[in-house]
Amino acid sequence: MEKINAKEEKKQKVVAVSGYFNPVHKGHISLFKAARALGDKLVVILNNDAQVKLKGSCPFMAQKDRKAVLEAIEGISEVVISLDTDRTVCKTLALIKPDIFANGGDRREMFDIPETEVCKQHNIEMVFNVGGGKATSSSWLIDKAKGNVLNQEIPEEKLKKLKMIVLDSDGVCVERGTNIKEIEDNSAYRIEFSTGMLSLDLAEKLNRLKKHLIVCISSGRALMYLQTIYSRVIGGKSILMAENGNLILTKGKVSQLFPYTDKYFEKLALIRNNLKHLEISGFEPKQFILTAHSQKEVKEVYNIVERIDQEKDLRIMWNGEAFDIQRKDVSKGEGLKKIISVLGFKKDNVIAIGDRVNDKELLDEAGIAVSADIENLNAEYFTKGDRLPAETLVQYLLDYFENR
Repeated sequence: MEKINAKEEKKQKVVAVSGYFNPVHKGHISLFKAARALGDKLVVILNNDAQVKLKGSCPFMAQKDRKAVLEAIEGISEVVISLDTDRTVCKTLALIKPDIFANGGDRREMFDIPETEVCKQHNIEMVFNVGGGKATSSSWLIDKAKGNVLNQEIPEEKLKKLKMIVLDSDGVCVERGTNIKEIEDNSAYRIEFSTGMLSLDLAEKLNRLKKHLIVCISSGRALMYLQTIYSRVIGGKSILMAENGNLILTKGKVSQLFPYTDKYFEKLALIRNNLKHLEISGFEPKQFILTAHSQKEVKEVYNIVERIDQEKDLRIMWNGEAFDIQRKDVSKGEGLKKIISVLGFKKDNVIAIGDRVNDKELLDEAGIAVSADIENLNAEYFTKGDRLPAETLVQYLLDYFENR
């Protein structure tokens, strides 16, 4: 690689851009033209094949082929394959030392860019929103070709009314699947719990979407769990709704949406003690819901709850990996109604996506309902393809809001 050093070539200003370009699309061409206009030479730093895998993207083109395509584009002086082994181009920037590091329309803030520190160290100017807003993305083009789309277009008259998106968590934003191991005796209690994590790519897209909509994550999980899994999107225009509508966290404040009595918790404790002797792998830590994980739907669970619940105020929901036992009058939908009321919104201001039985009321309370699993949850709109449903819907909304 011929080293281009802007500090040695005083007469020429070197501009660098970086990306995967997997594949190149019209948005990239706009970026190259605008970046080239900032200086005399344009160097394109190309993320290598290992970085493509780290991002979790489809390896559409090998790095040598992507490099060959870029070198044929007018205005590009040199293409440098990234030397970095993480998802940044910090080491490569430190080697090249351009005068300017130009960032595309989807990157607008210094705190959002991991290369900020190396640019400060080498006195590299950072320029944002180069080439205008993000018109499309390579991953979106690949996803569309693979069939990762909605079943039909959502009319613009509905989209322009939106103020909030509500997303179910497991199976929608993160991969479904929970491993739980619980050990309990008279002297000690221990639990091992593991499940999916929000990807960096989806977190970045959700944060972009927060510029246009309030982003609410609605889950049956405990609030402490959601705070960890969704730590990358907490803050600003975000809401975490935990335990099927029982708790919300927004603007640094935790609110309990439904009142409870001591008798309710005594009843749950009695049910739990009776369920321990069945084929239950463990109880997920929660405040208001008794969640019993099992490898199969154990029919005796229903019999035990029916016998103990003399008031008939409980319901049981089997979601394929666990039983949720909770109050009948509490749901994600009821929680959403309370949030809509506090915010002064209308039903038409909300789009929601879910995939299981505990999401039915949630979709009923949204102006636009999207199913992430049309076989188990009916809705006018539904996602198709092999990507996580949230990735498909969020990209669809970004395409609308960032290009209108």
